[in-house]
Order: sequence, then structure tokens, then C-alpha cells
Amino acid sequence: MEAVQEAAQREASRPVCAGCGARFTDERWEAAEETDWGVPVDTHPQLCQTCKHVAVAAHDAAQQEQPEPLPDWAQQKRFMRYTRRPRCTECRAAFTDER
Repeated sequence: MEAVQEAAQREASRPVCAGCGARFTDERWEAAEETDWGVPVDTHPQLCQTCKHVAVAAHDAAQQEQPEPLPDWAQQKRFMRYTRRPRCTECRAAFTDER
């Protein structure tokens, strides 16, 4: 009788997925609770395994769509001083008024 009550309490305290509302499996529950010095090891401890895979895939797709940021030297305001002037095909220098 006591084992049944403990099993019922354990089932009642089992976490629920924030995405779909499904109860965590034992394996997922243990993986979500693992900590290393108080820091969760899992990237999405509030999601079940299926919802976690969907969230990670969506995050990866969003990262691939964003272009890489320009390097610091290219972000300077004076990088291309004469943007409308034609450029040399060999050295990429802008033509001056003399050329």
C-alpha cells in the first residue's frame, strides 16, 4: 500500500513539458535535473525530448539565416570613402579625380 502511495506521489511531482504539456519520462526527468555546480547541464530543461529537438532545430535554422557580422575594420564609418566611384579591379582602390 505504501509503495502505491509513493508511486502516486512521484507521478504527481513529475514535471510537465512547457511546450506540449506531456509528462516527462524518467530518463528525460533525470537529464533535466542533472546539475554541475548548480548549473543545469540541459539546454532546455523545461521541455520534453520531442519539443527540445524542435526548439534546437528552430534555433539552428535561425542562426543559419543570419549573415555573419562584418569584422571590426569593415564596420568603421570611413571604410569605403567614395562609395559611388568606380574601383580598380586589381587593388579595389577607388578612382580619384585625376584617374
